[in-house]
Amino acid sequence: MNSSVALAIALREAGWRRALAHYRALRTDGAETVSSTLLRTEVRRVFFRNSGSFDGADQAVAWINFVDLDNETVTGAGEIPVHAKTLDALHLSAAQALTDEQSHPRLWTLDGPMSKAASTLGLDLVDDTKSERA
Repeated sequence: MNSSVALAIALREAGWRRALAHYRALRTDGAETVSSTLLRTEVRRVFFRNSGSFDGADQAVAWINFVDLDNETVTGAGEIPVHAKTLDALHLSAAQALTDEQSHPRLWTLDGPMSKAASTLGLDLVDDTKSERA
């Protein structure tokens, strides 16, 4: 997952109801919601930028399981052969690092360019269009 989903839910931005409904459906199915620790930093920065405080930022992402960004993942982000902003490239590289023969995570984003980059890289995307509409 990238920050677009977490922030939409936390700040009730466009698409938040659909994202929350989809998250609840994933939980019911036993799916795990994972992101890199970068997402926590992004959310904290947005909370501070919006309110001058970090209050509520950590609680807003408490439902997400975090994985660390290691050197290999950071290096991989610099080598992604598609147009992507730096933080998006880090999220894409983290998703690639989680992919192996037994695990095929789906990337969850509300960001169009991020979706396009993920598709170009062959990553599966979360389809939350079947969830409740915002």
